[in-house]
Amino acid sequence: MVDETRAADRRAQLTQERRDAYFAALRVAEVDVRRLKYKQNNETEKLGLIDQYWTRSKRAEISAEALIAVHTFGSPQARLLAEAWRDAAEAEDMAEMKRLVHEFRELTRSELLAP
Repeated sequence: MVDETRAADRRAQLTQERRDAYFAALRVAEVDVRRLKYKQNNETEKLGLIDQYWTRSKRAEISAEALIAVHTFGSPQARLLAEAWRDAAEAEDMAEMKRLVHEFRELTRSELLAP
C-alpha cells in the first residue's frame, strides 16, 4: 500500500515536471516567433519592447533551461521537436517554427491530457 502511494506520488511529480518543461518550451517558442515576426515586418517599436524585456542573455537563459527540461523530462518525440525547434529558430525559418509550435502543442495536449 505504501509502495503504491509512493509510486503514485512519483508519477504525479514527473507529470508536473513534464508539464513545466513543456510550458517553458512553449514560452520560448512564443517569444521567438513574436520576435522574428516583428523583425521580418520591420516593426521596430514592438521588437524594441520585446528586446527590452527579453534581453539576448535572458532569451538564451530561458531557451537553455527549457531545452534541458525537455531533454530531462520530455518524451522522445518532445526531445526531437525541441532539437528541430532550435535548428529552425537559428535559421529564422518562420514557417518551420510555426509548424513545430503547432506540433509541440498537439503533443503537449495528448501527453498531458491523456488518462
